[in-house]
Amino acid sequence: MILRKILMLDDGNISESIEGIERKLRREGIQIHIQVLNPQDHKFKTEVSSGNFEIDFDKIKKEITENHKSIKYDVVACDFNFSSDTLNGYMLIQWLINIANTNQFPFRKAKFVCYSSEENKFKDHIIHNDELIKLIKLNIHAFYQRKNLVDDISALVKKINNNFSMSEHLKMRLNEMPDLKFQKIYPNFKNKTLYEISEEINKESHHGLSFQKYFVDLTYAHIIELNK
Repeated sequence: MILRKILMLDDGNISESIEGIERKLRREGIQIHIQVLNPQDHKFKTEVSSGNFEIDFDKIKKEITENHKSIKYDVVACDFNFSSDTLNGYMLIQWLINIANTNQFPFRKAKFVCYSSEENKFKDHIIHNDELIKLIKLNIHAFYQRKNLVDDISALVKKINNNFSMSEHLKMRLNEMPDLKFQKIYPNFKNKTLYEISEEINKESHHGLSFQKYFVDLTYAHIIELNK
């Protein structure tokens, strides 16, 4: 069974929502792990004046790049309103998508969603800051109402779990014996471990893609040969 992973960025108490999501997906036989990052955590703040602390975006960026860059999240869900004048959820999720794509972080293929109980504030931010074109290019998967968060995220994870990806399935099988060395069939991967081949597929490198095509062609040829 594949463990589905979610990163939630929220400055409120979302324990009930997390329990609800876990409960719904457990009924579907889906194993899940939810990691929460609270932008209002004191470790992400800087004192801007005597006794006055504000969210420091750079500290959040450091946390992500140091502790989350290697995690393959299936969903990244971000609240819009952090009760801050310097940072909101749209700014954060915009940075997350861009940094993940630029650096080929595993969670770049996650479904990115924003949510809020104040949808109008999200719309106003986009319109007043001329962000509509950027929003389209970002390709954020969805915007959810906070009141529907449990149902919407559960449905999204269920859909992800039911989808089949040849690349993901092949990586999963390769990682069952990660230390085994590849000797034959595809010369460019000779003496590479199955884990290293899996990483080439994950990076979508030239040989990672070529290997997958060759693998399918070889399997097809073998099936035809068996049926002669």
